[in-house]
Amino acid sequence: MNIDIVTLSLFILIGMFVLLIAGLPMAFVTGTMAVVVSLVLWGPGSLEIVLNRVTGFMKSYIFIAGPMFILMATVLQKSGVVEDLFRAVRVWFGPVASGQIRDDLPYRGRPEHLRHG
Repeated sequence: MNIDIVTLSLFILIGMFVLLIAGLPMAFVTGTMAVVVSLVLWGPGSLEIVLNRVTGFMKSYIFIAGPMFILMATVLQKSGVVEDLFRAVRVWFGPVASGQIRDDLPYRGRPEHLRHG
């Protein structure tokens, strides 16, 4: 099938927007759009290409670091270790000039930090 690149791009953009607004996670949105676009462009035989790419990524040990890092951060946050660590760094760097800036740097983007200001 011969589709104009502008039409295809708009289809992908609108499709991703609708699926994200519907509340689907980004992984499922990109996977769904990959399957739909490959079916539209190349037909049912293209599903094998998508399947091979996904299983290739699943077998890569490099990509396990991201989810494990997020899991580790979530466990530390839920257990309260992050707050204890923040308090300890504040105690250690408190007497040092600009110690407040140093121990607050990881929390600059957090809205709670702006309220305690």
